[in-house]
Amino acid sequence: MLVEATPMITIRELNHTLWQTFPEKPHVCNMIVSRALDGELITLKQLHNVPANRNSEDVKAARLAFVQYMYKDGIHQYRVYVYETGYNLHTCRTYGRALRGQCVNRIVAGQRGSILTLIASISNLARLFYYEIHVTSVTKEVHKKFMTSLDSVLGPKAAVILKDNALCHTGIEQEFEDCVIKKLPAHSPFLNPFENCFSVLKATVKRQLNNIT
Repeated sequence: MLVEATPMITIRELNHTLWQTFPEKPHVCNMIVSRALDGELITLKQLHNVPANRNSEDVKAARLAFVQYMYKDGIHQYRVYVYETGYNLHTCRTYGRALRGQCVNRIVAGQRGSILTLIASISNLARLFYYEIHVTSVTKEVHKKFMTSLDSVLGPKAAVILKDNALCHTGIEQEFEDCVIKKLPAHSPFLNPFENCFSVLKATVKRQLNNIT
């Protein structure tokens, strides 16, 4: 199907392609093409960028190895997940209600708010138990200081620290040889429980900001 092969095609481009492919057929307007797509339950959606190698053989092998590790050893260990995310102080709800045919307008400042970076740790036992907020991006030095503080918080308790393949995590194993650090497979956010954690956190902040304003 043409739409499946080129999902970013516009209605006008699609109609033009139909004219070229079936010159003997009657030409129709763009609205007719749009209604035909609606009839096939094909709607316009937000586009998501997907890495070309997200399901490569190497990545799938890494996922399998990680699942085998979790099934054999990881599920019985004290697991600590470390993750970072950027957060804009201008964050707010993006949907509102109004009468049909009317827009929902919100008065905002001319500039966007400051961007903060949240570095946090969750575990399978203590949930969210340590975090830091920085006004700069997370560099290797910033991440190293966070890991030093996290090591102090954990103390002598044996734990496996899991993190993704962010650039600031490169070489961290050599800096903390006494810690057991394991990397999550690349392009595998569904293996990182932090994805849902930050989703809930951002939704909560939006709700609180909406109540304040």
